[in-house]
Amino acid sequence: AAAREGDEAVVAGTQGSDEISVDELAAWAETISYEIMCGLAARVRKLYVRDGQTVAECNLLGCVESE
Repeated sequence: AAAREGDEAVVAGTQGSDEISVDELAAWAETISYEIMCGLAARVRKLYVRDGQTVAECNLLGCVESE
């Protein structure tokens, strides 16, 4: 089945008996683990929450405050 928004995805780490390290990802991409981690950080959607309510959402395009 295809992955959809909201599905859990493990980019690096352990899930069940499967494991992938950042060093393995870097080797596949012909780079170093530091570059993988720095590039990933900018691409991850960030939600800022205050008192249980989302107050802003940020992505590569910038941040949008919630109404």
